[in-house]
Amino acid sequence: MKLESINQKYSPFRVFQGVEISCNNEDFLILGVSDVRLESDGWDYPDLHQFVRERNGFIILAHPFRFRQNLAEECERFHPDAIEIRSANTPVTRRERILEIAQAWNVPTLCNSDAHTTEKLGSYYNILDETPKGEADLLNLLRAGRFRCSIGCS
Repeated sequence: MKLESINQKYSPFRVFQGVEISCNNEDFLILGVSDVRLESDGWDYPDLHQFVRERNGFIILAHPFRFRQNLAEECERFHPDAIEIRSANTPVTRRERILEIAQAWNVPTLCNSDAHTTEKLGSYYNILDETPKGEADLLNLLRAGRFRCSIGCS
C-alpha cells in the first residue's frame, strides 16, 4: 500500500488517510474510513453521516462559513465529530460563531492548513497529546479532545 511506504520513508512522521467530501453545500473531512464509495460525488449529508458512523469513522465540518453565511441545517440534526475553527479557508471573522457552535454541539475544534498551495502548508495544525500508534489511536485522541490547535508559519 502506498500509505505504508510513505510512512516508512518519512518515519517517525506519520501520514493518515482522509478524504474531503462536499455535500449539502458544506465540506466534510472523513477520517478512519477506507471505502471507495466515499469517492462518489452523490452524497447527501445524512447518508454520509450514517455511512461514517456505521464504520466508526470521524467527521469534521471543514471551513464552515467559507461560502455561505449559515450552515446547512443537516449539520444541526447530524452533528459532526469536530468543527474546523482555523484554516487557510475558514473566515477569521466567523471564529467566535464557530466556537459557539462547537460548544453547543459539544465537539472539539480543529486547526488544519487546508493547504491548496505549498505556501499555506503548515499554517495551522493540531498537536496531539501523545503519538498515536495507528489510525484507531488517532481517532480516539480526536474524539477525546486530547490535542490543541496551533498556528504555524504563516
